[in-house]
This record gives sequence, C-alpha cells and structure tokens, in this order.
Amino acid sequence: MTPSPSLILEDAVEKVMSLFPKSFTVYSFYATLLLAVSFLIVLAIISLLLNRLRLLRKKQRTEDYTNYILEDMLTLSDTENIRYLKKHWRGVLYRYSEVSQSLHLDHIFFEKIQALFCHPSLVSKVLSGVRSRSRYRRIESAMLMENLRNAPYRLALENLLTEKNPYFVKLYAVNSLIKHNASESFPLLVESLIGAPGNYREMVCSLMGELGNAFHEYIPEILDRNEPEICELLIVFSETYVSESLEKYLLKQLKGSNAKLTCLAAAALRKNYPFTLLQDEFLNSENLHIRKEALWSLANRTDRDSLQRLLELIDDPHVSQTVIHAISQMSRRQPLFIPILIKYFNDTKNEDKRTGTARVLANHLDYLLMKLLSPEKKQIRSLLQEFLKIGIFRELIGFLNKNKNLAIETEIVSILEKALPSNPLLKEELCAYLAPRILEQLNLKELPREKKRRAEKTERGKTIILIISLFVLLGIVPAVYMVRYRNFLTTWEFETHLKQFVIDFNYYLAYYSTSINLIYLILLFFSILGLRKQVMGWRAKQKSFLYKSRILPSISIIAPAYCEEANIIESTNSLLNLNYPNYELIVVNDGSTDDTLNRLIEYYQLERVDYETEHPLPTMPILGVYKSVSQPGLTVVDKINGGKADSLNVGINMSTKDYFCGIDADSLLEPDALLKVISQLIDSDEESVALGGNIFPINGCDIEKGMLTRTALPENWLGKFQTIEYLRAFMAGRIGWSQIKCLLIISGAFGVFKKDRIIEVGGYLTAQGRYEKDTVGEDMELVVRLSRHMREQKHPFGVHYAYNANCWTEVPESLKILSNQRNRWHRGLIDILYFHWKIFFRPSFGRMGWIPFPYFLMFEVFGPLLEVQGYLMVILAASLGLLNKEILLILFTATIMLGILISVSSLLIAEKEQQYYSLKDSLKLLLFAVIENFGFRQYVSFERVFGYFSAMKSTGGWGKMVRKGFSSNNR
Repeated sequence: MTPSPSLILEDAVEKVMSLFPKSFTVYSFYATLLLAVSFLIVLAIISLLLNRLRLLRKKQRTEDYTNYILEDMLTLSDTENIRYLKKHWRGVLYRYSEVSQSLHLDHIFFEKIQALFCHPSLVSKVLSGVRSRSRYRRIESAMLMENLRNAPYRLALENLLTEKNPYFVKLYAVNSLIKHNASESFPLLVESLIGAPGNYREMVCSLMGELGNAFHEYIPEILDRNEPEICELLIVFSETYVSESLEKYLLKQLKGSNAKLTCLAAAALRKNYPFTLLQDEFLNSENLHIRKEALWSLANRTDRDSLQRLLELIDDPHVSQTVIHAISQMSRRQPLFIPILIKYFNDTKNEDKRTGTARVLANHLDYLLMKLLSPEKKQIRSLLQEFLKIGIFRELIGFLNKNKNLAIETEIVSILEKALPSNPLLKEELCAYLAPRILEQLNLKELPREKKRRAEKTERGKTIILIISLFVLLGIVPAVYMVRYRNFLTTWEFETHLKQFVIDFNYYLAYYSTSINLIYLILLFFSILGLRKQVMGWRAKQKSFLYKSRILPSISIIAPAYCEEANIIESTNSLLNLNYPNYELIVVNDGSTDDTLNRLIEYYQLERVDYETEHPLPTMPILGVYKSVSQPGLTVVDKINGGKADSLNVGINMSTKDYFCGIDADSLLEPDALLKVISQLIDSDEESVALGGNIFPINGCDIEKGMLTRTALPENWLGKFQTIEYLRAFMAGRIGWSQIKCLLIISGAFGVFKKDRIIEVGGYLTAQGRYEKDTVGEDMELVVRLSRHMREQKHPFGVHYAYNANCWTEVPESLKILSNQRNRWHRGLIDILYFHWKIFFRPSFGRMGWIPFPYFLMFEVFGPLLEVQGYLMVILAASLGLLNKEILLILFTATIMLGILISVSSLLIAEKEQQYYSLKDSLKLLLFAVIENFGFRQYVSFERVFGYFSAMKSTGGWGKMVRKGFSSNNR
C-alpha cells in the first residue's frame, strides 16, 4: 500500500531530527540562532563604527601621500624614499596618478618617480600584482604602471596582452602601454585586436588615436593587411589623423566587400574629407550607405547649386528621408534658403517633390505661421493646406494652444475650416487635443481624452489565476492541519482545534520568516563579494581614462515629468551639471496640468524649435519641442499625456546617443553618478544592456541650485522607515542579484539602457506599442523583456548594478501616498510575472527562470498573503494566551533579529567607502531598524495584499504623486 504524502513528510522530518542530539529541539535551534544573530548584529554595529574611523584614517593617508609627493619626495635621500615606498608604494602611485591629472607637475617629479621605482625591491612589489589570481589586482597593477616607463613594467604590460586574460583586463594594459608611447609595443597592440569583441576593439582603436604621428609612421607595416580588425583600426585612426595615405586607404575601403568597413570608411571620409565624396561616382553610388554619406557631405555646403541638386533627389524613395534631413540642416544654417524652398514648393508640379519640400518646411513652422500676416500670405496658406493634407498638424495644434496672437489664430482657424470636411483624421485630432476656446470657433466639441489611450482593462486570465491562487493560499494551512491531525478531527473539541491551529500557524510564520531572511542573508553574502570587486574596479578607473574618446558611450538622459512644478527646476539643474564626457538631457512634459512646462520655458528661456526624428517607437502625439541657447544640451518635449512609459519612448525617439538613462524628474543625481554607473561597462566582456544605481530619500537633505549640499535623514517618520527599506533593497538585494547574474530590476528613478536593444524589443510597454499593453511596473518589465530577448537570441549579455552611483528622490510622507505607491508596485510585479509566465522553469532562459522568477512569485507576490494571515494569528494567539516563551523566541528571532541583522549589514555596505549620514543619523537608522518591525513592515504587507486584490481588476496607471518639493532649505 502506497503511504500518504503526510506520512512521507512526517517520516522525512523524523529522519532529519534523528541527525541531531535527542536534546536538540526547535526551541534550542532558535535559541542558538538568536545568540548567533545577536553576536553578528553587535559585530556589524562595531564594524560600522570602526569603518568611520577607517575612512578618517584613509583621508589622512591621502593627505600624507600628497604631501610626500609634492614636498618630501624631492628632499629625502634615496634610502629614505625607498624605505617609505616599501610600505606605501601602492598608495603613493595611486595618489601620484590623481595629482598629476589635477596639477601640472614639473618634469622633475616624473623623473624622480622613474628613478625610485627602478629599485629591485619596488619593481618586484609592483609586478607581483600582474601575477595575481585576482583579475582586479591585475587591473590595478596595469593602471599603476601607466606612469612607470621603465622596461620591466612595459614588458609586464605586454605580458598581460599576450597571456590569457579577459579583454577588460587587457584594456587597462593597452591604456598604460599607450601612455608609454613605445613603438616596440605597437605590434602587440595591433595583434590584440584580432578576434577581440567589438566593444574592446572600439575602445582600443580610439585609444590608439592618441599615438598620433608615432603610430602613423608604423602604419605602412600593416597597410596591406586584410584582417577586418586591422582595417577597422586604420579607419578609426583616420578620423583623428589626417593624411593623404589614409584618404587613399579610405577610398580603397569604399570598394571593398565588407559592408561594415564600407560604412565606417564612408563616415570617416565625410568627417575629414567631405569634398572627396562630392564626386558623381559617390553621389550616384549603388551602395546606398555611400550615397547617403555623399549627400550629407553635399549638405555641408551652403551654395544654391548644392541645394538644387538635393531638391532634385527629394522624391527618390531610396534617399528621400536623408535628403529631407540634409536640406533641413542646410536651411537651419542658412535661413535665406527658406524663401527658395517656398518658391520651389509653389512652382513644382511633382506631388512627391511637393510633399518632400513640405516636410522640410514643416521644420520651420513658426517662421511660416508668422508670415501669415505678410504679403506672402497666399503662398503660406497653400503650404499649410499641404501640411494638413500629408498629416502634419500636431505641431500646428501645439502652436495654437500656446499662441497669443489673435490675428494669426484667425488665419489658422480659417485654414482649418476649409480642410476639415475632407480630413476626418484632422477632425479627430483637433477634437482630442485642441484648446476648447478654439474648438468653439470651429464648431467642434471637445472629446474626452483617452487616458494614454490605455483605458484600464481587466485581463481575465490573470484574474482567474489570482483568484485560484488566493483560495489555495488561504486553504493551504487548513489543509495541512487537516492532514496532520486527521485522527483527531472528530475527537477534539472546537476550542482545542482552534488553539492547535493558531499555534501551528505561528510556527509556520516563523519558518517562512526564517526562510526569506536566510535568502536575504545569502544575497547579502553575494553583495559583499560584489562590493569588493566594484570597489577595486572603481579605484582602478582614473577619470582621465574614462574621459577619453569612445571609452564610455554617449548618453541621453530622459526625464519624464508629470505635474512636477515643485521640483522640476532643481532637478533639471542637477541633471545639467553631471560629470560625464558626452550626454544630452531630454525633459518630457507628459501633458502636465500644472505649471511644469511654463516654469521650464521661463527659467531656461526656451524657444520652440523644429525637430527631426524617425519615430521608431509609436507614442502619443508631440505638441512641441523646445531648446535653450544658454543650455545647448537641453531639450524639452511637450506631449499629450500618455504615462511614464510613453514619455520614455518619446525620449528614446528624440535621443541621439548610444545609451539612454531614464530618471524621474523629481530626482537628483550626484555629479559623478552617471560616470560611476556607466563605467561598469568596462569591467565585462559581455554586452551590457542595462545598468542601475542606488536610490536614496532626498527628504531632509539640503539642495542648492540643483546640487546636494548636505545629506540627512528625513524628519518625517515614514521617510526614516523608507530609508531603511531602500538600503535593504539596494545594498542587500540588487548588488547580490547582480553578482549571481539574476538582476531583473533596474529602478525607474535611475536606470541606463542600450538604446538599439530597447528599440529591438519595442521600447517600454504601452498601449500604443507592439504588445498593445500597459503596465505600471515599466522599469522591471523592460529589464525582464530585454533579458528574455537576449536569451532567445542567444547573445551573451549583462545587467549590472553600481553600488556607488547614487540618485536622490523624494519619498512619500503621508500614508495615503505611500499606500498608492506600494499598491502600484505590487500590481506591476504581478502583471510582469503573468505577462512573462513562459520564463518560469524554462532551461532556455537560464537561471532567470529558476531563481529570481520563482523567488518573486513565492516571496514577493504570495508572501504578503501568508504574512498577513500569520500576523492575524499572532494577535489571536496573544488574545488566547498561547504565546509561550518558545513561540515568542522563535518569532522574535525569525522576524525581528534576522531583519535587524540584514538592515544593519546593508547600512555597513552602503557606507563602506563613503559616509552618507552623520553618526547621529546612523544611530537613528539602527533604532528605526528595530522599530519598523512593530507596525511599519506589517502595514506594508497589508498594502501589498490590497495591491494583490487591485491586480485582479486592472493594471492601473502611472498616477500622480503629490510633491512637497526640494529646495535650498528642505529641513
């Protein structure tokens, strides 16, 4: 007879317990655990305090090294210098590298360093890191040797290139060898490119551009080689070094069969030899890419013949888009071309040419509308009618809504009246987005705007699954109880059953709390490992290295703003003052009903401008684009409300960079936050598709002109509790998940993504997009979909997290707003797991289907339902007098002490290299780490349960969070 599952379970438990002494019980286990956890908490607190002393000593040592380099090194004898350097060689070399970047040191300092580090004992110490098993020690050694030009160090760097090392280790060796500028190393530098991944080749090719004439003299030795990697090197080098031989080489590559090299060569010619491409063989080339580059070269000229030649091609379907953009660029540089274009539009009878010319002139809409009051009114009216015919009317709507000139308004209204009968789409757009007072003039009625055209809808399949799961979770403990006590179901009285059930449930709650906290402890362990690697990796990155061309990708910062007038100026100022070599800022006003847009226009003196974009992602309509003369890197986009995800898609469409950073408009980045997070790209040979950083509450901090001048805890008690939460989630969670390559969440407040990969997967999830679906968890959903796509394409990839890249954002200070936020987060999580259910336990998706997805389902989605039941049972047990010392000990250890340990450890990790809070605030955090277990964590669990029920009805919307706003005196 087959034994029942309950008997099998009981037998298994008995076998496990038999492994321990007979005196060993659950009570003794948790008593031991309590002592161990208490010891670890005390140890963590002591480490936290000692770490503050360590940071003070580190600061003092840095000052000592500076004084030694600038004062003592030149006055001490060689013997005294060697004695000092034997103890402090690493710190001195680090500081010398930093000082030499910020100060102009006389050549005598450099010569002294070279002479001292010729000593055999110091040579052996420096070279010991090259042979280290740790990759990061090898990186450190390579970086430290960039200022040591002696032969042993050059040979050691060359060995790093020839030995089997990851390419990100070799990159540091290449950088140092280029600093040495030794021609003997050129062959090895070139050979290291063969078979290397694309990102390594791009960075090395760019670095070798620094060699200038020295490398140009070496080029004849490799000019006839045909390896694609070497051809790419020569093409990239030709972008920074101009010579006749390189021009001939680029022309030769145009006739080659490698499409990528042909594209690179054409781009290099347009940059440095634009007039070479003006020959007919290139302007009429069958290779479309060469032809487009030649047309762009033609656009660099501002003569009428070049304009006329481009106009003749404006109806060519193969290059019409390029020609339109090229002529638009010419007309911006030379406004006198605009009347010529208007005349050409009126004279030509070719409809395709008229349409193409109209699209060019649409980029000068403001200029044309002002001409409605001039003698040229008839021509302009004809042109505007053509705009409406080909669908260029959203910009016109945006102009009308902001216009204050009644005469121009009257002219435009009359044009619209004539166009309406034959253009139903125009009528629909006007009714949806035009100001009511102008609609009255057109005898039209305002239509209610569809919220993002994404009305909340119930997903029946998800609802059914959630209902079934709810019944299972509510019934699983009673079912276990009935199986376990099946022999006593009829013999025990109801009161006995109730007491036993309550006692058992309290044990189950303790076991659940133990399980989830042990998972956090495991993540904490991996976080410590990841932290150590990141600390070493960041120390090895000199800013002079990071600021070199093509070492870091260009970034578009996209800041969606919905009713953010309280914070928008401070936040924008912060984003405009980041330490990063190549970035732009795009603020997307998502149909704000407050004064967000006007505050931006007034503060930055923005002017409406023409814009061009291919719009690869479908979005809600754009009403206007604004630029500032004083801040050329700033673009403000005004659009119809569509939600945060839709706003980010608009920003992606408008962006011109390689990566983009999505950030909430109510947030402030630390000046070097972007530099720190993007520098993670260097420390991996895999393609990095997404990166994230820390989020800290800004409530209580001081802000001055968009800069964080003082950090402090929020005065509000809810803010303090959320500070503990954020520390735990990011330090004990994200770093650990990233270390085991299972990170699926990049915070929407601060996330960086590779733009072309995001476009491949359809951008952020919106009703207008590929999947015709909205979600309130757009940040996590995008990472999951991106990871899924890379797995399906079988491309190696990485999702990274930077422990020291910090973003400060305002957190809710009222229970109502906090409740809405947590409800939204939980709905988003459920929606994502349902939408991507195929990932669960599928080998093709790797560990993401076996570790993070089951974790999120069991502990984040279902966990709160079990926790809330457990809390109710604790209350019931207390009222029945059933909380004996054993249950109290178990619950106290499992739910409180383990939680405190994780919170304290998270604070320790956060302040490993930098103190965010004063000692007083840190002690307050320790106190709140205890207090949060008596009400706040239970409150959050209840809110997540409410979110579970809300998820049965809809996906919900972005919503509006009422902002207190941060200012120069926020306390």
